[in-house]
Amino acid sequence: MTPQQQDSLLEKHATVLLLKDTLAKVKKNAILRSHVNKEKLESTIQRLESEVHDGLKHKKSTSNKATPSKGACRSKGCKDDESDESDGEESDVYSDMPGKAQVTEDDEYELAHYLASAASRRKWGSYDQNDWVGFAARNKKRNRRGWRNWYNGNPKRKERIDSLVAEYKKELEEDTLDGHVKYIQTDDGDVQEIVMEEFYDAVYY
Repeated sequence: MTPQQQDSLLEKHATVLLLKDTLAKVKKNAILRSHVNKEKLESTIQRLESEVHDGLKHKKSTSNKATPSKGACRSKGCKDDESDESDGEESDVYSDMPGKAQVTEDDEYELAHYLASAASRRKWGSYDQNDWVGFAARNKKRNRRGWRNWYNGNPKRKERIDSLVAEYKKELEEDTLDGHVKYIQTDDGDVQEIVMEEFYDAVYY
């Protein structure tokens, strides 16, 4: 029942109460009886009561039907997102969802490398959040939500990947000034090797 229908039903109910009160006064007051058509008033009350009764009956029948809740999925795309939302939450296995591309151990290492790189930082909004859109563009086995929830959904898997991320970050830090070689991360996350002698020659000479 729409808000407009509910308002109309309440208005009719209020009118019925008012007319009943008027009818009671008519029965007691001879002057009112001479000016008011009691039969017509009773007929109007019965008609409005019938309409109110039918309206309440209709409201009860529609409220018992299963109606989508706020935010309920109404499209295939939404259902796909829901399946990605729950991807990997229950088990620590690589093939989490039947029918989807199988995630392997290599994907786990690839994600760890990505999260350890500068490319995983968002280029917009909060920089302390991972750019899952960027990783989904590289690895199309999952969409951004699917990868994010595959990573966050299982504590053991997340711990394993985080351990690899810390290991890769440490290696990058140690290799940054390793003898005469400097390793620099480019914007796309790749590691570029620069010979320090050539670097100093280019800067100072």
